[in-house]
Amino acid sequence: MDIDFVNYGDLVKLLESIGFNKFKKLKWYDFVEDVLERGLHPLNGDVHINEMCEHLMRNIGLVNEFHVYVEHEVDVPIPAEVEREPEVEEVVVEKVLSSSSSSTDDGGYESADDELYKPPL
Repeated sequence: MDIDFVNYGDLVKLLESIGFNKFKKLKWYDFVEDVLERGLHPLNGDVHINEMCEHLMRNIGLVNEFHVYVEHEVDVPIPAEVEREPEVEEVVVEKVLSSSSSSTDDGGYESADDELYKPPL
């Protein structure tokens, strides 16, 4: 935001556009102060915006930006109904062996082609 055209309404719209729909307090940071708590000043309307801009214009050689701190409310999530997976019924399929495959004794081999791959005794 250009410091010459900053106003409280536009600042609030900007904050809402980036997700700060509800906030308790706005504060701006004074870079001249060495401790964060002393450098934070309230930002409640255009009067405070003008004070911030005047201060920044006096100290423009130090920094060419301003920082706004937002004390916001924590959104309380609304629990949604959890979708459950449908219950799956387990089906057991039994294999019926044909009489021709069970009667031969081939030593565990199913075809004559496999005879080549038997290990030597």
